[in-house]
Amino acid sequence: MTIGSRIKEIRVSLAMSQKEFGSRIAVAQTYLSQIENGEREATDKIIILIAQVFGANENWIRTGKGKAFPDPDPAEEVADFLGKALKDENSFKARFISALSRLNESDWEVIKKFAEDLQKKDDA
Repeated sequence: MTIGSRIKEIRVSLAMSQKEFGSRIAVAQTYLSQIENGEREATDKIIILIAQVFGANENWIRTGKGKAFPDPDPAEEVADFLGKALKDENSFKARFISALSRLNESDWEVIKKFAEDLQKKDDA
């Protein structure tokens, strides 16, 4: 697999057209098409931009080793979820998160036991 085909794989996995993808990294659709088809080489600048803008693994783009997208950091996942959930303060998610933030340690123990009991039922 070539660098161009790996770039295409990233674009397709993000469900983006060449025009959309190219505009995010300041590359014309025709130029991106040439890269994906192996008619042109991707410059270091383009590879670095793709990695930065789309969260792709730069090493995978260059070599095919590893994963196209690194495993997300759990703290970043939680922060991203919270940011999205709290945008609408009247949503169930926002109200639920607010309620969780007010729990004391004994409340958390009750929730922990409840979650463990649910898991036992799933394992059975």
